[in-house]
Amino acid sequence: MLARCVRFARNPAVRAANARWFSAAASEYNTLKIAAPEDGVAVITLHRPQALNALCDELISELNVATKSLDRDPAVKAIVITGSEKAFAAGADITEMCERTYMETFGSNMFEEWGDLAKIKTPTIAAVRGFALGGGCELAMSCDIMIAGMLSFWFE
Repeated sequence: MLARCVRFARNPAVRAANARWFSAAASEYNTLKIAAPEDGVAVITLHRPQALNALCDELISELNVATKSLDRDPAVKAIVITGSEKAFAAGADITEMCERTYMETFGSNMFEEWGDLAKIKTPTIAAVRGFALGGGCELAMSCDIMIAGMLSFWFE
């Protein structure tokens, strides 16, 4: 199973070729793509390309719903969370945060939901390729295992 996860981290084309998207789940999520479990491994791809997968409230909420749903599925033995080749996640979405007042931020405890991923019992694997900045790094570190791939554009 680990070898399969390494394949996902190294080659996004393999991820795309092997992905069979849940038809029901595809319409439920705006910021995620969920691949049907294959050999017990489900793949969640962060999908906010216009913002380098910056972590907004909607993405975190959807990620929590998706991981909790997959955690309840006995066919799922591992959950891989990945981003794009350029960015795993570029941190918190500052454009969303800048519109809030101090009291809104303080009263809402906006980062409380971010810790829910650590409560998932199914092993989670962060397949990191590209930027994992700030909250994106925290998201990767909250997974049970982190696999980092090399960036091809650095060597061109």
